[in-house]
Amino acid sequence: MGLSAGGFGAARVYTQAPDRFSKLVVLAAYPPPDSMSRFTSSMRACFIVGGRESYVQSGEFHRSMQSIRSRVGFLAQHVIPDADHYFLLEKQDETIRVLKSSATDKETRTPKR
Repeated sequence: MGLSAGGFGAARVYTQAPDRFSKLVVLAAYPPPDSMSRFTSSMRACFIVGGRESYVQSGEFHRSMQSIRSRVGFLAQHVIPDADHYFLLEKQDETIRVLKSSATDKETRTPKR
């Protein structure tokens, strides 16, 4: 699990040694460009972010999810609306619900508005 800036490192470590982990879970970050091409169909990943994050607002998060979606075996992604970088504190119930859903490999996606 990677949190905030640690999420970038977690994605790198996971894509370099996926057999050491059952899944990648990242909160408040997205996969860095140098890790995106390393995702494979045997990998499972979950990304949860706040909707007011600058990288969500700019579309960077969506683009990174689109980039790995076709490569990764399982991808759960969720944007918590009206939340910023501290969504785990601000929207604790929703964050925990999404994490529990991810633990059972139920794909969760943010509904399109």
